[in-house]
Amino acid sequence: GFRHADAAEDVPPVEGERRFLGRSAGIRATGSADVLAALKKGLPQSSFEKLHKAIGLTSLELARAARISLRTLHRRKQGGRLLPEESERVFRIACVFDRAVDVLGGLDAARKWFKTPLRALAGKTPLEYCDMEIGLREVEFVLGQTELRADQAREMRHAQNVTAGFGIAILRQLTHG
Repeated sequence: GFRHADAAEDVPPVEGERRFLGRSAGIRATGSADVLAALKKGLPQSSFEKLHKAIGLTSLELARAARISLRTLHRRKQGGRLLPEESERVFRIACVFDRAVDVLGGLDAARKWFKTPLRALAGKTPLEYCDMEIGLREVEFVLGQTELRADQAREMRHAQNVTAGFGIAILRQLTHG
């Protein structure tokens, strides 16, 4: 079922648990049905706190991106839970950030990337694009393109290494053969 992790850091999945995005908000689940149920119930307000710390943002910066006023956020702290709509927005931002961690190879790289203006986002930061669904999708697309380029570069390096190794073997044969 759904569990809420105690820490914002990346916790390895337990046996039988798929690696779900949303972990930077402390979300751990064994299936998307668990995530959906948790979002409909409303995430614990601590999910918001964990996410803003994981990304390295102030509460105000994350609240702005999640379209939650500070006054509302204060009420949620007292009540303990976000509303389903707020939960979904926080979860989507967490998912995009977690994908950035995976694609860029670490928390520090993802934090920096999230706050860096990108030409592909019309000079805006990924964080600035996260306040609307269409912006989140565009950030996901940019991450996908980044991942694709990284995979292509890895394949190119591998091909060069294989070719270089083959050339060395031929040279050895010619000189020692």
